[in-house]
Amino acid sequence: MTLPPTVLVPLLAAAGALLATPAVMSLARRFDLFDRPADRKVHDDASIPRLGGLAIVLPTLVASLAAVLVEPTATALRHALPLLATVAVSGLGVFMMGLADDLAGLRPRTKLAVQAAAATAVFLAGARIDHLELPPFGPLPLGWLSYPLTLLWILGLTNALNLIDGLDGLAAGVGTITAGVLAAFALLRGDVVTALPMLALGGALVGFLVYNFNPARIFMGDSGSQFVGFVLASISLVGYYKATTAAALALPLLALGVPIFDMLLAIARRVLAGRSPLAADREHIHHRLLDRGLPHRAAVLALYAATAVVAGLGLVMTVWRDLRALGVFVGAGVFLVLLFALSGVPPLARKSGAKAPRAGELPRDALP
Repeated sequence: MTLPPTVLVPLLAAAGALLATPAVMSLARRFDLFDRPADRKVHDDASIPRLGGLAIVLPTLVASLAAVLVEPTATALRHALPLLATVAVSGLGVFMMGLADDLAGLRPRTKLAVQAAAATAVFLAGARIDHLELPPFGPLPLGWLSYPLTLLWILGLTNALNLIDGLDGLAAGVGTITAGVLAAFALLRGDVVTALPMLALGGALVGFLVYNFNPARIFMGDSGSQFVGFVLASISLVGYYKATTAAALALPLLALGVPIFDMLLAIARRVLAGRSPLAADREHIHHRLLDRGLPHRAAVLALYAATAVVAGLGLVMTVWRDLRALGVFVGAGVFLVLLFALSGVPPLARKSGAKAPRAGELPRDALP
């Protein structure tokens, strides 16, 4: 019996990740490529490889390529091949930049420049936000704002997932849930061009999670988290280009609502404290849950559950194109606000009398 592509692709990706991850772990041990403990990290084991991104990238690309060769979906995928190839090559560029950062360290501006170049390539290939759907008023053309908004979308989602990668299995699990709901939304619309790459990415992340869930035996590193975030952001725009519904953007926005909200609070917190928005700290939601006394696994599972809730609300939005959809979106936003408030994430304003760091001074818990 021949398996349908929607089953074959994620199974192939998951099997590839299950086989590739031990090989990557052996490679890291051979060349002494381990994640080193630091003040803001939650582990103190200096023998955990951080090259897991390689075990995610290869199965995702192989399974996606296999999808192009499978009938009856091959025709639709081949028509979109230039766009998908651009996403793949750009994603590889982001992965290589993340790998260089994992191995040697890169300046934040260098990383943003590479991300912006990759996002620009995707924009020029045709995956872009050129209008906004505002129910019940219909589409609003963006004109010249299309490029900066697309750039902001891809950079924002890429870095949001990177910043949430602070606990074993957290970024991989959030990425899996997001890829799953985007694939489900695409399949409901018969959009295999979006669904199959998302199923390939989700399958690879599931296979990787076998080794990455607490206690982790390997980390995905910046190479993995940035690749996953970039692909999610870019492929969601491919779906948006084909969908022309408000839910096409709202769904990935909600599915990644936890890391996006965490990133926005972190940026605002640092700016209001007189620090660089790119400075590191230990005030992310996963840190605060641990400080509240939650065990490592419980904190991760709680954030999985929160992601599933807001992603589920996003799927509910897909059946409505009126003000009810806006109500669901607002309700999801209220849920996120309550989640962060209960987790103990610090307020945006610095306490009165607290001393802000001098220009160029790193906070005590910043990465070197």
